[in-house]
Amino acid sequence: MELACPTLAGHQKRVAFIAGEIAAVLDLPEVLRRRLFVAALLHDVGALSPEEKMDLYASKVEECDTHCIRGARLLHQVDGFGEEGRVLRLHHATLRDGSLADVDEDTARLAQIVHLSDLVDRALDRGRYVLHQADTMCDMARDLARCDFEVSIVRAFLEVARREDFWLQMVLPTLGQHLEAISPCRGEMLDACGVEVHAGLVQGMVDFRSSFTAAHSAGVAEAADALGGYCDLSPERRVVLRIAGLLHDLGKMAVPTSILEKPSGLTKAEFAFMRQHTFHTYRLLRGVDGLGGMAAWAAYHHEKLDGSGYPFHLEGRALDPQARIIGVADIFTAMAEDRPYRKGQGREGVLRVLRDECTTGRVDGELVETVAESYPDMVGRVLDAQHAARSRFSDVLQPAGEKGAKADQST
Repeated sequence: MELACPTLAGHQKRVAFIAGEIAAVLDLPEVLRRRLFVAALLHDVGALSPEEKMDLYASKVEECDTHCIRGARLLHQVDGFGEEGRVLRLHHATLRDGSLADVDEDTARLAQIVHLSDLVDRALDRGRYVLHQADTMCDMARDLARCDFEVSIVRAFLEVARREDFWLQMVLPTLGQHLEAISPCRGEMLDACGVEVHAGLVQGMVDFRSSFTAAHSAGVAEAADALGGYCDLSPERRVVLRIAGLLHDLGKMAVPTSILEKPSGLTKAEFAFMRQHTFHTYRLLRGVDGLGGMAAWAAYHHEKLDGSGYPFHLEGRALDPQARIIGVADIFTAMAEDRPYRKGQGREGVLRVLRDECTTGRVDGELVETVAESYPDMVGRVLDAQHAARSRFSDVLQPAGEKGAKADQST
């Protein structure tokens, strides 16, 4: 998430840290601490553009409901994140506005903790020594206790705020490592299906920034799975291929929205911005234990057999069959879908581009011919997957009136 807005680096982590410290004083049960930790780390996931994130951080947004609703809907799309979605939906609610009145006690309490933690971090002046601001933060919290937050939550924060180590730890550049050490999620292991579920959440975060990319990664995942099947890969290997497809554009969080949605071809300078995305995909996935070679499969989708690709300029044997499959799946999906500057291509156009890439020695010829032979089945599967992804996109971004907002609170 921080790739989308580097100027806000650490905000999500600092909110999770503050919330965790408050939860420790309140002695919340472990299951609630875990829910709080995840919700705090993801609390601004519904702010899809860097501009929206910046405005929220700078308190320039008068109406905060939109990104709360989006965030909740995005999490509700993914199995296992429903409770966190309920917290996200209400993380700007207060006792005074009445929106917490009909909510269960646990969700209301966690939402208030995230809200207070968010307010504290946004109020801190990064240009001033943090201990010089502690008293001001405590005064702000006391004012909020009068009608906006449960008194017990504010008292817990004030107890935490007495400790110098709390403030000093929060502003350290190594806070992420500290969170990993104290995380209530530490020690949890995911199998391949669990990783695919989480990858679906990341896919939504990345692709839903633009209507033109809302279904792209879902299409690449399905195309890669199909190609894996045609190539007789094992079911286990195909699941990992699907995950690589869902995550291959993770690094695009670092690309400005204006470039993603530009209605014409990119300039040389703009394309230089675009070229960073595969490097960031590799850097982030390589840091996740247990993914094995999948980081390379996902990140090498713009590498070419002749070494002319990017960002590593690998060639030939350095690109294993799975990396080659993701590369062809990406071209296939990108050419078949609409983009801001062109309409999607039909069979003739897609195969022409792929065969041109093959003729120049840039992609695997056997895979291209497999696409040609299996085109009707492959395109049908990809279109179905993309239709489902666009439905998710519509569900997440649909306008929410008062009726919709209340329905979301009780989901």
